[in-house]
Amino acid sequence: MDPALLIGRELGRPEGRALHLSEGLARKLAVEAVLDGHDGCVNRLAWNEDGSMLASASDDCKVILWHYPDVGRVPLALQTQHQANLFGVAFLPQHNNSRIISGAMDCTVQLHELDAGAFSIPPKYRSSNSSSSRNRAGTSMRRHPPAPQLHR
Repeated sequence: MDPALLIGRELGRPEGRALHLSEGLARKLAVEAVLDGHDGCVNRLAWNEDGSMLASASDDCKVILWHYPDVGRVPLALQTQHQANLFGVAFLPQHNNSRIISGAMDCTVQLHELDAGAFSIPPKYRSSNSSSSRNRAGTSMRRHPPAPQLHR
C-alpha cells in the first residue's frame, strides 16, 4: 500500500476527500460539556429534528436522551430489551420526540414510545416491557411502552 495513502487514511484524510472545515477552525473547537451516564462505550449519536435533544446508544443496552443546551438537566434513560450492543439510534421524524428507534447486534430493531409529558416533567428512568412481532423477513421488531421508575 502507498505510504502517503496510509498516512492520509490514519490522519482522517483519505485520498480524494477534502476536510469539511479548515484546520484552523477545528483548532478553535473546545469541549462544551462531557455527558456521563453510560456503563459501556457509546456507539451511536443522533440529534432530534430541532437540535434540542441528543440520543446516545451504548454497549450497556441503554439509550440516553440528553437535553441541549441544558446539559445539566437529568437525562432520560431508556433501558431497552436488547440482548447485545446497540449500534443504531434515531428519533422517528414528525413524532415530537415521542418515538425512538434502536438497533443492536441481537438482530432486532425496537420502537420505544415515550408518553406525551416525558420532557415537560422531571425526567424519569424508563424501562420497558416487551411485546414482539415478526415481519415478513423473519426479523423481530419490539414495541416498548414506557414504565416509569425513578432515576437519580
